[in-house]
Amino acid sequence: VSATGVFLDIGPFPAWVTEIEIPFNGISTNGTTDWGVQLVDSGGVEVTGYSGGCANTAGGQAAPTSLAQVAYTNLSSTVGTGTIRLVLAKAATNKWSINSQLVRVGASYGDFGCFTKSLSGTLTHVRLTTFNGTDTFDAGTFGGAKYR
Repeated sequence: VSATGVFLDIGPFPAWVTEIEIPFNGISTNGTTDWGVQLVDSGGVEVTGYSGGCANTAGGQAAPTSLAQVAYTNLSSTVGTGTIRLVLAKAATNKWSINSQLVRVGASYGDFGCFTKSLSGTLTHVRLTTFNGTDTFDAGTFGGAKYR
């Protein structure tokens, strides 16, 4: 799936899904805001309650609560390749573990994220979006999500 637009929804996923892997290649945005993942259930897009952090091997880190951050200190010239993996950690509370790794193509560092998020209902989609909601994805692809 081409990475274009302010956000990209991946899914829908069957209710029985317990693990999702989303590979991405050559992703960039037209601005400098960071980007990440928001979960979607029957109540809509979850925009609060993410717990965890994202860091890069160059020494930066952040702990947003509005999404599971994948790219830290994003630049419009930065291109990232990696994987986002979601695992249902606790079925009774629809609690998901969201882990990501991103390699900066042409740079000497990478980004790593680890978050959890409980949902009020069953996960239906994964939304890839930028922090400010106005920068757009302008290059790269998100591979076909594998799930089980």
